[in-house]
Amino acid sequence: PRDDLGAETADAFVAEATRLGLAVTARGTYDPTGGSLEADVKAFLGLVPAHNPRFAAHLRRHGKKAWTTFSPDIPYSLLFIPDRHDRAALAVAYLPYFGVELRSTEFPDPEALARKHGGTIPQVVQLVGGSGWNHPSLPIRGGDAVQGAMIVDSFAGELGGDAGGQFAQVFQQRTQRAPSAAAAQAHDAALLVAAARAVAAGSPDP
Repeated sequence: PRDDLGAETADAFVAEATRLGLAVTARGTYDPTGGSLEADVKAFLGLVPAHNPRFAAHLRRHGKKAWTTFSPDIPYSLLFIPDRHDRAALAVAYLPYFGVELRSTEFPDPEALARKHGGTIPQVVQLVGGSGWNHPSLPIRGGDAVQGAMIVDSFAGELGGDAGGQFAQVFQQRTQRAPSAAAAQAHDAALLVAAARAVAAGSPDP
C-alpha cells in the first residue's frame, strides 16, 4: 500500500532480502484509500499495452478476452504484500484473474500448467503476508488465491499450533477478549523469567 507503513515494511523486506543475497526483481504499490486496485495491479504485472508489446499484440488478437488469457512475465517466485487482511485479499484476487499462478499445493502439476499457459510452464509464485493477514476471515475473503499463502506472525492466536491455541482459549475465557501478540509475548517472557528464577534457586552457591 502507498502509505507510510507499507513503505517502511517494504523497505525492511528489501533490506533483509538484499542482506541474504536474494534478488528483488519487482516492486509495486497501490492506493489503500481507493475503491479499486485493478489499475495498480495491471501496472505491476506489466499489463499496460503501451509498455508491453507482447501483451499489446495479444490484446489485438483476442480483444477483451486478452486480459484473462495472457500469461504475464513473472520475474519472481515470492511476492510479499504488507497490508491488512481485507485489502491484501482484494489485491491477491486480481493475480490469478490476470494469469499469475499462485502456489496452492506443495508440488504443482507441470503438465497441467503447461496446458493452461499455451505450452509454457509459468513461474509459480509463493504469497507471503505479515501479521495483518492473520485473521479468520482471510480464507473467506481471499478464497482459493490465499490457500497456499505463508503468513509470518509472532503470534497466530487460535490459528496457530497447540500451545498458541491453548493460550488464546484460556486468555479469551479469563479476559473476554482475544489476546494480542504483545499479550502472548508478555506471557512467554513471564514463563522464561519464572523458569530462570527456578533454576537459579536450585543452583549451588559459587
